[in-house]
Parts: sequence; C-alpha cells; structure tokens
Amino acid sequence: MRLKEIRLSGFKSFVDPTTIPFPGHRNAVVGPNGCGKSNIVDAVRWVMGERSAKQLRGDAMVDVIFYGTESQGDTRKDMGTSGRPQASMASVELLFDNEDARIGGEYAAYGEIAVRRELARDGQSTYYLNGSRCRRRDIGGVFLGTGFGPRSYSIIEQGMISELADAKPDELRAFLEEAAGISKYRERRRETHNRLSHTREHLARIADLQAELARQLGRLQRQARNAERYRDLKAEERRKLAELCLLRLNAANERLRGCDESLRALDTEVETARAARLGVEGRVQSALERHQERADELAEVQARYYRLGAEIGRLEEAAQFAKRRSDGLAADLDAMAHEEARRQEQMAEDEARLADLESQIEAASPALAEAMLRQQRAAEEVATLEQDARETQAQWEDLAERIAGNRSALDASRGRAQLAEQTLTSLHERARQLEEDGAGLASTTPDSLEPLHAEIADAEQALAALEAELAANAEAIAEVQHAVEAQEERLRVSTERVQQLRGEQAAVDALQREALADESAGSGASVDGWLDEHGLADVPRLGAKVQVASGWETALEAVLGFDAAAIPVTDSSPLAESLAQLRQGRITVTESAASAREPQALRRLGDLIEPAQDAPAILDGVFAAESLAEALNHRASLGPGESVVTREGVWLGQGWIRVNRPADASGGIIRRRVTLRKLRERVAATESEAEAIRAQLDSTRSSLAVQEAERERLRRSQGDARERRLRAETERDMRLAQQQEVADRARRIASERERTAERIDEERGSAEENRSQAERLEADGTTLAAERERVDASRAELAGRLEAARVQAGEARDEHHRQVGAQERLRSSAQALRDARDRLVQQTRERSQRRTVIETEIADIAAEAPRRDEELKGLLHDRVAVEGELADIRRQAEAMETSIRRLRSEQAEADRALEEMRDQVEQARVERGRVAEQRDVALERLRETGLDQSDVESEIPDDADEDGWNAAIEAVRGRIDRLGPINLAAIDERREAQARKEYYDRQHEDLSTAVETLERAIGNMDRETRNRFRATFDRVGERFESLFPRIFGGGEAHLEMTEGNLLDAGVTLSARPPGKRNSSIQKHSGGQKAMTAVALLFAIFQLNPSPVCLLDEVDAPLDDVNVGRFKGLIEEMSEGVQFVVVTHNKLTMEMADHMIGITMQEAGVSRVVSVDVEQAVELAASKVP
Repeated sequence: MRLKEIRLSGFKSFVDPTTIPFPGHRNAVVGPNGCGKSNIVDAVRWVMGERSAKQLRGDAMVDVIFYGTESQGDTRKDMGTSGRPQASMASVELLFDNEDARIGGEYAAYGEIAVRRELARDGQSTYYLNGSRCRRRDIGGVFLGTGFGPRSYSIIEQGMISELADAKPDELRAFLEEAAGISKYRERRRETHNRLSHTREHLARIADLQAELARQLGRLQRQARNAERYRDLKAEERRKLAELCLLRLNAANERLRGCDESLRALDTEVETARAARLGVEGRVQSALERHQERADELAEVQARYYRLGAEIGRLEEAAQFAKRRSDGLAADLDAMAHEEARRQEQMAEDEARLADLESQIEAASPALAEAMLRQQRAAEEVATLEQDARETQAQWEDLAERIAGNRSALDASRGRAQLAEQTLTSLHERARQLEEDGAGLASTTPDSLEPLHAEIADAEQALAALEAELAANAEAIAEVQHAVEAQEERLRVSTERVQQLRGEQAAVDALQREALADESAGSGASVDGWLDEHGLADVPRLGAKVQVASGWETALEAVLGFDAAAIPVTDSSPLAESLAQLRQGRITVTESAASAREPQALRRLGDLIEPAQDAPAILDGVFAAESLAEALNHRASLGPGESVVTREGVWLGQGWIRVNRPADASGGIIRRRVTLRKLRERVAATESEAEAIRAQLDSTRSSLAVQEAERERLRRSQGDARERRLRAETERDMRLAQQQEVADRARRIASERERTAERIDEERGSAEENRSQAERLEADGTTLAAERERVDASRAELAGRLEAARVQAGEARDEHHRQVGAQERLRSSAQALRDARDRLVQQTRERSQRRTVIETEIADIAAEAPRRDEELKGLLHDRVAVEGELADIRRQAEAMETSIRRLRSEQAEADRALEEMRDQVEQARVERGRVAEQRDVALERLRETGLDQSDVESEIPDDADEDGWNAAIEAVRGRIDRLGPINLAAIDERREAQARKEYYDRQHEDLSTAVETLERAIGNMDRETRNRFRATFDRVGERFESLFPRIFGGGEAHLEMTEGNLLDAGVTLSARPPGKRNSSIQKHSGGQKAMTAVALLFAIFQLNPSPVCLLDEVDAPLDDVNVGRFKGLIEEMSEGVQFVVVTHNKLTMEMADHMIGITMQEAGVSRVVSVDVEQAVELAASKVP
C-alpha cells in the first residue's frame, strides 16, 4: 500500500483545489516557516478521523476551514488589493495504491482506495470511502492493524518525538498494540463485552419473565375452568332471554293494532275542528286590516301633535334655562362679594401667624446646638470602647486559633500513631504472605520448547515456498493487467470513435431532413393535398433517390436546384391535367431520360446516374465536363436547350453561366446523402472492431480472474501457514514469558521482603515519635485554655461598658433628632403661610375678571326674553286644533278594537278545541310509540341473543308466560353470580401464556448458549492479545536494543513492563547513552530523547512496518552527525515503507527521491511546487557540456 496523492480544498491555508503527488518512497516537504508544510500532516490526520481540534492545532474543528485573508495595500502605489474570502467548507482526499492488497477484507480487490472527509461551517462532517458515504468507524476499520491512523506511530508531528520519549506507560503500550495489530482485538473485545453485558441483562429479564409466567399459568388454569362454566350458563340464560323477548314481542304487536284504530278516529275529528278555526281566523284578519288603516291615520296626527309639543317644550325650556342662568349669575356675584371679604380677613390672620412662627424658630436655635454637642461626645466615647473591644476580640480569636491548631495537631499525631500501628500489622502479614509465595515458586517446573521450535521451522519453510509462488503469480497478474489496460484503452478509443461518428451522422441526418422538409414546406398546403390525392406523398424525392458517379454530386445539385425535390414517376402525362388545375404552390414531376444527341468527347450527365434507367428527364440536354476549360471549349457546339456542367458545379449554356453554392458547408441533399452512406459504413466497421476488442478483453479478464483466484488461494495458504507459525511462536513466547515471569516473580518477592523489613523498622520508630508528640501537645493545650478564660472575662467587662455607652449615645442622638424635627416643622409652617398668602392675592385678581364677564351675560339674557314669548303663543294655538282631530280618530280606533277582541275570543275558543283534539292525538301517538318502542326493544334484545326467531318460536311451549320465564332467568343468573368474578379472556390468556412460556424457554436456552460463546470469544481475544503483545514487546525490545547503539554509537537501552498482567501492563523506556550511567529517559537531553524516540519508532516499524510514515520536523533537535544516522535509517527502511518527511535540514533533503516545495507568495495561501529529484539530476547532467 502506498499514498499516491493528497487532494486538498479549503483546508487551512490550502484554499484552492490542490493535488500533492507522492510518487517516491522518500518524499521531502520543504519550505520556509509558516508556509503550511505541517498542514499537510494535519490534513492526513484529519481525514483519517481525528476529532480533537487541539491535536490539529486549533480551538474548534471549524478552524481547519480556510478563514479568509484581509486585503493588503501596495506601499508604492498606495492602493489596496482585495483579500481572499473565507471558504464554506474544507475537503481532503487521500488516494492509496492497494495493488499489494495490504488493505484486506472487502477492499482487497480494489487497486486504489480513496478516503475523503468534508466539513461545512455548520459543523457537519461527512466521510467517503471510494466515493460512497460512510461512517468514521468504517474508515478506522479499514486501516485497523496496518499501523496507519490518526493517533498511530506512523504520523509523528512537531514535538511528538519528545512527547514519545516522555510518554506515559499506557501511551507507549498503545504504540506497541498498534504495531502488534491487536488494536482491532481491543475494539472487538469492547464490542463483544458490551454484547455479553446486554445478553446477560436479557437473560436475567428472560428468567424473571419465566418465573412470572409460571405463576400466571397456575392462576389462569383456575380462571379458565370458571370461564368455561360461565359460558355454558350464559348460553342457557341467552336462550331463556330470547324466549322472554319473543313473548313480549307478540304482546306488543297486539297492543299496536288497537292504537292504530284509535288514531284513525281521532284524525277525523281534528280535521273538522281545523275547518271551523279557519273561518274565524278569516274574519279576524279582515277586522285587523281596517284597524290598521285607522292606526296609520292616528300615527300621522300624533306625529304632528308631538312635533308641536316638542317645539313648545323647547321654547319653554329655553325660557326656564335663561331665568335659571340669570338667577345663578346674580347669586355668583353675591358669593364673590362675600368671598372677597373672607379672603381679606384670612390674609390678615396669616400675616400674624407668620410673625409668631419666625420668633419661635429664633428661640429654638440654642437648644439645638446643645443637643448636637451632647451627641458628638457620646459617639466619641462609643468609638473608644469599640476599639478596646476589637483588640480584646483579636486576642481571643488568636487564642482560639492556637487552641484549634493544637487540637488538630494532637488529632493528627494520634492518627499517625494509630496508622503506623495498623501499617505494622499489615506489613507483618505481607511478610508472611511473601514467604509463602516464595516457597510456592520454588516448586514450579518449566515446559520443554523443542517441539515448538520444530513446528516454527516447518511453518517458515512452507511460507518461503508460498512466497516464491506468490511472486511468480504477481508477475503473471501484472502482465495480464497490462494487457487488460491496453485492451481497455483500445476499446475506449474505439467506443469514442463510434460515438463521434454517430454524432456526425446524426448532425448530417438532421440537416438532410431539415432540407427535405424546407423543400416540401415551400410547396404549400394545396400541393400536399394534390400529392395525397394521387398517392405520391410517400414517394422518395429525386435528390434522396438518384445515385451519381463519385465526384459529380456538386454538378448534379447545381443542375437540379429546386428540382432535387422533384417526384420521379414512370409517366407524367396522366398527371398533366390535374397539375394544370393547381392554384397555388410549386411541384416538379420527372420521368426517366430518353436518348439525346451527344457532342463529341462529352458525356451526358444522365449517363453518370447509377443505374442509368433512373436518370430523370430533367437532365436531358445536360452534359458533363471534367473542367471549366473543357466546358468552355464545347460551349459553342451546344444546341438549343443544351448545357454543360463541370465537376465543381459551374453550369454553362449558350449565353449564360450559373453557379449555385449552398450556404451549408456540408453541401446539398445529394452530397449529404453520400456522406450519410459513408458514415454508416464507417460506424458499422468501427462497431465491429469494438466488438472484437471487447471479446478479446473479456477473454483477458477471464485469464486475470483465474490468476487472481490463484493468488487468493496462495494468500489463504500463506495466511494459514503464518497462523500456524504465529500460534507456535505465541505458544513458545508464552512459555518463555511464563518462565521469565516465574524468575521475575521470585526476584520481586525477594526484593519486596527486604523492603518490607525496612518499612517495619521505619513504621515502629514513627509510631513512638508520634506518641511523644501527642503528649507535648496535650500540655500546651492546657496552658492555652487557661489564657482563653482570662481573655473571656476581660471581653465580657468591655461588652457591658460598650452597651451602656451605646445607650447614652442613642438618647443624645434621639434628643438631637427631636430638636431638628421641631425646628423643621416650624420652618415648614412658615413657608406654607407665605405660599397661602401668595395664592390669596392671585385669587383676588382672578375674581375681579370673572365679575365683569357675569355682568355682561346677565344683560344679554334680559334682551332675548320678549321675542321668545311671542313665538310660544303661536305654537300653543296650533296644538289646540290638532288635539281635537286626534280625539275623533282615537274614538273610531277604540270601536274597531272592541270588535277585534270579540273575534279573537271566538278564535281562541276554536284554537282551544283544536288543541284538545291534537293533545288526544298526541297522547294516542305517544302510547303507540311507547308500545312500538317496547316491541323494538324486545325485537332488538331477541336479535342480540344471536338466536334465530323462527327457532325460538318452534321451541317455546304454548303455555309460556312472562312471569314464569322471568323467574327461570333469575335462577340462571343466581347460579352465574355464585361463580364470582369471571375472567372471560382466561382461556385465550392461558393458551397465549403457555405459548409465551415455551418461547421464553427457547430464548433462555439460546441466550445461555450465546453467553458461553461470547465468554469463549473474549477469552480467545484476551489470550491472543496477551500472546501477541508479549511477542511484540519482546521483538520490539530486541530491535530497540540493537538499534539504540547503532544510532548513538554505543550504549544500551531496553523496554520494561510496569506489571505482570499482559492485558493492562504499561511500558517504560530505560536508556544509557555512551559514557553515561543507566537512567530514565526523562533525565537525558532533548537531542538524546529525540534519538531514543527515533530508535523506538524505527524498532516498531521494523516489526510491523506501516505502509506510510509521516515525520514532521523530527530532525529539528538533532545535530549533523545524528541527522546522518537518521537519514541512513530512512534510506534503509524506505524499501518497504513510504516516507513523507517535513524538514528544514539540507542533509535530510539529500535522502529524498522526490521533493515537494510549499510556498506562500500570497499571504495566508499555500501553493505547491513538486520536483522529482532523479529527473532533475538527469536534466542537469544533460545540460553539462
């Protein structure tokens, strides 16, 4: 597997769509600081599923989207250029070459695998695998076990080398797990464990359901028996109830017949009463119409009377209002005079009170000053006592803090002493346990390893043979694939040629149809009708039918012109008469040509028609010349009506020359028809060629499929052999590990026994020291308690004095406030009197103006009174005349109302009689409805029983009665009631519960089997994880121990596990560079840490080489000597690993076979310059003279 290229768009500084190829095994990414080199490494981690923005050097994930750049000014021209806008989304795609099928599973058959990730600004992230949308975990699953991932050892960014050196044990273990290919086991184990937990929970729920169903089945058995007895009794009750309903139905039908006869008699009486009532109603209506006429006259007179009364009332009201207004104004004048006198008196009183208040304010000022002085003295005394109280409180708090500290220290000493005693007890117990463990380890006997070594040798021999076969198979597949690619290219070219020819054919065909349609369209509708009438509408036109010798198409088109749309016929004579009657349009009908006189050395144009009998008569007298010069030479010998045409279409006659060049470059109808024929022939030939290539390609692909099937068989055999070797190696490593673990365990037990003895002595001395310290702290606590009692007494005395001083200060403050309040009240009263005096003066001025207005209004009212009295007298005279007319009309209306009341009395009597008859009919109908309802109820209940009426009638006894059947039904219901509560669904519930119990029994059995299977799977994965991790740990350790002295020129280093549990043990590094003692890597310099981490990294690569490795400025902390060693390691490992190295070091650049330059000529925008080093060297060498 190899990384072919990276495609970026909108990712960080790569705003434009950018493709970065990686054709070599050693690729160097170079460029100045800040130009975006590390963004390439970030892009790879991001597309592989990195979800931490911090790991991508950002605050939020949307920070990977190009943020835009600001406009930049030109200092020389003082003008700005617009910046780049922010991108709406980021997209990164990695294209991998998978020809070696390193990525297995369903993607092993793909030669290329594309992984793409897109992120929009709304935070929506989308993953694609070979163009199909997928999940993040799908991409992680594809690369599991390859060592390539977002947090794997194959991507080392800036600072990660030092972080690797300083990594915690768990973090170093993660690198080894990825190298061992067991990260997929950990993920699968987690999923399996989750499934096991869910299965156990489901199993517990099934068990609970089984117990509950067993209890339900016993209860349902009893309920089902009662339900069956209940059903039998209900059937008997239903039969009796049906018979009772039938008895009631027969009785109701008999009563209904009697009700129907009564209703018919009552209906006759109601009709008689209705006729009498209608006669009275007619007389009442006539009287009402006459009364309405009088009422209209009365309304008109009353309206005139009321209008006069309203006018009279208006005038009288106006007079009364004028009098009241005049009296009111006079009263207002009197009131204003009295009010003016009262205001003068009030103003004199206010002046006297104001003088008295000012004298009181002056007398109260000395007492206020005295009260203020007493308040200040009391406040000073309180402040002095409060300061003394605070100092005493500080002494008390200091003592309290010292006492609390003493108690805390005392408790701590006692606790430490007690803890030391407990620790001593635990240490004695641990020493005893270690002694027993050491005795047990001494009896352990190691297993033999010789059979496992033999099995590993056999597996390696089989693997070597299979690898040779695979190499031969790979060469064969490469040859066949090359043949497939060549044939596919030939097929693609042939297919494209067919499509191109068909396109040309379609274009020419469309032009031909359009030309023929235009020729026909110019003829008009009458021509179309004539053609249909004579059966010539479907006859091919002359230009579409005639065949001319090659090269003479232009000449023929020049001669025919419009006649290319002529209709060829055998004999045109029968058509002449009907053509003469054609009123509109144009049409040409032509026959085959007859022989004509031919000038010497010239042929007739009709002779060039193939076959000759198809030559139209239109061509009679037209000769063909090879050139214009030849045509001109024979022009003089032409007879009347004869002409000659050249190949180029120049047509000559006696005294004329005609040239007709069509606007379309494809020529006329005849040339296009020839072109179409040739295109069809070329399409057919090209399609035949494509079919032959396709058949050959299918055959080659079949051969490729056979070779690939053979490759898959060899790979499966290889996998089986590797699995056998791995199992044997794992078993061997496990036994070695067990032996090593026994030895390590014995050493650890001995060391721990020594440490335990030392700790026992230390804890015994600590316990004695803590007990002595506790005794000293108890004595100090007694002294501090006595001192606190003395301070408590002093604090209580000060508190009493302070309280008395505060009381005196409060009394002085209250007296001062009382004096201030009294003086303020006097001043407020004086100010209020001044305000009142000002208001009285203003009111006096306003009342004087009001008196003038009132006197003017009284004079106006007195002048209006005589005119109003005269108008009122005239209106009173008119009202007396209208009152007489109104009295006459009212007497006539009263007489008519008396007559109407008498008629209405007669009408009411007729209504009452009719209503009584209707009530009788309604009662009869109600009775009939009640009886019908009883019949319907009886019939409905009979139907509800579900029994057939005829069957019930045939079985009921003749002497049956309702009372006897009611008693029988009550007896059956009593038997039902004695059954108690019934669960009618118990029978079905019992059946369903039994089925559910059987289902849950099967579920319980299946889940129990599943639990056992999952537990075995977890055990197998744990065993495989332990074996692989142990083997990987040992192999990486060996390679690390061998690489370390190579890199440092000496020294030694090794890996250690933090504990014996291989599933959870962490990994630590120990290194000793030349000339230094063995110590932890954290104590070495930055360069030594970096080289140690590089040694570990390459040790992991040698064990499980990741197909691609990205190193971002790993060589930054190294000197030239170490850079040379680092470069040598990359060159050595690049045979199996593709390296992409971001560097600033020229020595590192020397090892690259392909260099990618990153520049940033435009601020914030990265661009790529790619250089193939080998090609560049060859080019430079070729230019050397």
